[in-house]
Amino acid sequence: MELEAAEDLDLHTLARESGYSKSQFLRMFRASMGCSLHQWLIQLRIERAKQMLRRGSIPLIEIAAACGFSSHAHLSKGFRKAVGVAPNQNRRVPDPFM
Repeated sequence: MELEAAEDLDLHTLARESGYSKSQFLRMFRASMGCSLHQWLIQLRIERAKQMLRRGSIPLIEIAAACGFSSHAHLSKGFRKAVGVAPNQNRRVPDPFM
């Protein structure tokens, strides 16, 4: 899933590949990861966006597309919610713990 985080992951396919029903897969995922599949996927995409922001002046629209967000606004909203600052602010003052 980490390799395909930017793709549109299909719950039916993930469940089938795991050998469980969709509801069983979601319950087991939450139990093992401590969050929903959607929350985990968004966090994975945010982490990938952080890495791309550190690489330089890649336009936000390109980062959004590469990370699986529908637009730079979608990336910005999710990024601000998860990190506490907008992507451009993070680019100017990167997190010292990264």
